[in-house]
Amino acid sequence: MLEVSLNHRLRADLFCVSKHKSTPHHQFVIVEIKSCPADFKRDSKWPGYLNFCDRFYFCGDPKTIETIRQSIEHQYPQVGFIAVKALCDVMPENAIMIKDSKIDHPTFDREEALFRLARTNCLFYQGFYRGLHKVNLNGIDERYRLDSQSDLGGLI
Repeated sequence: MLEVSLNHRLRADLFCVSKHKSTPHHQFVIVEIKSCPADFKRDSKWPGYLNFCDRFYFCGDPKTIETIRQSIEHQYPQVGFIAVKALCDVMPENAIMIKDSKIDHPTFDREEALFRLARTNCLFYQGFYRGLHKVNLNGIDERYRLDSQSDLGGLI
């Protein structure tokens, strides 16, 4: 799912849930997409994503990923890196796993993460949230209205 709200200030570019035979539970994966090294340098909130996932990756063109890797790998060895030829064509067959990710002891609440994924998904499919666009609160059925605007976690 794209643009999943994790809390009032963090929104994951790509939030995935996967299950492997070797793990006892589903894995939560966040991919942060960076268009260039300057995009990464402007982003000071990305370490907060590590509290919401089992795996965290930066994805971008090879030059951008190498720049990010050199600047953070020593401090954040649990972060993974994926390089793609072009950001407009992010497909598995076009991606190169530079380094896998593994966060050993996540501190996030799995039920809360799944709830936020489901909420973003519902808003998206009801047409109230379209990626980078804001939520249209006027169209949400009263039965599903949230307690406050802050419950949308940065979507508005």
